[in-house]
Amino acid sequence: MAISKQKLHSLKNDLIKFIQSGQFKKAEKLYPSVRGREIQDAELWRLFASVHAQRGNIAEIAYCCKNIIKTCPEDHLTAFNYGAALQNLERNDEAIQQYENCIKISPGYINAYTNCAYLYLLTGHPEKAANYYRRSLESNETPELRIQYGQALIASDNREIALQQFNYVLHNNPEDRHALFSTAQCYYEMRDYTDSEKYYLKFLSLDSKNINAINNLGRLYEETGKYELAIEKYQQAIEIDSSIAIIHNNLGKALVKMGNLIEAEKEFDRCVQLAPEYPETYFNLGKLYNDKSDIKKAKEYFSKALSMDIEKSMEKPDEFVLAVKYFLSNLDSPESFDEDKKAFVANLFDGYANKFDLHLVQGLQYKTPEIINELMLSHISKKDNITLDLGCGTGLCCKYLSKQSTHITGVDLSPGMIDKARELDCYNDLVVGEISEFINTSDRTFDLVVAADVFVYIGVLKDIFHACSNNMSSNAYLIFSTEHLPDEANENYRLLESGRYKHSNTYINQLSSDYDFALIDRKFCTLRKENGKDVKGCVVVMRKNH
Repeated sequence: MAISKQKLHSLKNDLIKFIQSGQFKKAEKLYPSVRGREIQDAELWRLFASVHAQRGNIAEIAYCCKNIIKTCPEDHLTAFNYGAALQNLERNDEAIQQYENCIKISPGYINAYTNCAYLYLLTGHPEKAANYYRRSLESNETPELRIQYGQALIASDNREIALQQFNYVLHNNPEDRHALFSTAQCYYEMRDYTDSEKYYLKFLSLDSKNINAINNLGRLYEETGKYELAIEKYQQAIEIDSSIAIIHNNLGKALVKMGNLIEAEKEFDRCVQLAPEYPETYFNLGKLYNDKSDIKKAKEYFSKALSMDIEKSMEKPDEFVLAVKYFLSNLDSPESFDEDKKAFVANLFDGYANKFDLHLVQGLQYKTPEIINELMLSHISKKDNITLDLGCGTGLCCKYLSKQSTHITGVDLSPGMIDKARELDCYNDLVVGEISEFINTSDRTFDLVVAADVFVYIGVLKDIFHACSNNMSSNAYLIFSTEHLPDEANENYRLLESGRYKHSNTYINQLSSDYDFALIDRKFCTLRKENGKDVKGCVVVMRKNH
């Protein structure tokens, strides 16, 4: 319904009078007379926008801005204000459109760049966010903006460039707390724990009761195997504020790694009391009861974790679901390497592929391929083997296998790992697949089968041994690594809190006997580091009897 020019003129006069006298409530009462009408009058909508700004009516500010833009599409300030209102309403995609419209109209309006960058970072587009922050810095050099640019660079995996931004800020102000904290975080994500610790401690020297920094330092100590220090930091954070659920959860995890399951359970219970809908704590309780061999309770807690609102609560919900299902599957059907187990392992290593070699070899001091090579040279004189590399990963064993082989096949569940292995140009064949299934369907007979750090993801190994036995030539060699479970535990294997398995020598001996292998050698050794501690295991050499 149209409104006459005379009535419109009178309405605006009344509005101006009420606004000038600060009578915004009276001005607001005039709004229903125009709401929903197609009135092409930018001045009127600006007046009402100012009224709603005073009254805090964000949705109506957005409505007014939308109407102003219909009449004044080149008004960059209205586009910006419209974006800000939409952002407040958490309509982020629409807000980004308006900020970008503002930039298009007025390329020099810096606030639109920074707001757009923030929303791109929030909505999972860190590369776009970094680009907008960089463009903002060209016109508006501030320490806070440079730090925000660095945070976007971290999120887009450009950590070295991010460090340059933080260092630039710290060069001018060595006690800039935001830059110190961000630098510590960046080094932590780069697994440079020494520098990360240094910057967290520097930050805490300026802000000794900052719970985020104390908690993060606890996580760092936990990651490096310094569990006593981790526990100390978590307890320090709890003394400052005992109402933060995640810190009780973190303390519980550190206590588990120290073997103190009683106190760990108490901390997990406190976390549940404070945050009953937090899935990770139920997952941790499931792993705790698995460690206590209370399988019934473990399964109850894993199932409880899956019943939570995982999408809302977890940073990486899909990965969390895979992990919980993996543990449940291992408890429900330990003898079957089913789809839940395959999905977890494939996803784990797909996400790990690009940084696998650097992290495993340098970070975890992974030695298994070298130990396998040492034993191969000791026991195998044949140089023309048809070789199978089970769970080949990125191909760390291939350079050693190539000296003993005329044909090498690599098989792995992870497509990402296979892609990295293909870059070596070392394998004759590379296959994405589950190892037992591949062996059983292969038309080759193998002279040498190697499995480095593979059986640790499989509890019951009989299917693999059966498949190998049926598809290996007489006098062929099977060489593999396992993490060591002492025989006095009276278990064939044990599922660990990490999701990996240990196997006992008694079990390996029995498999050798059952599937027609002679056990030739067993070398006890340190396979790698985990959480700063040596992982003890053994590399086993078997030979097929017939």
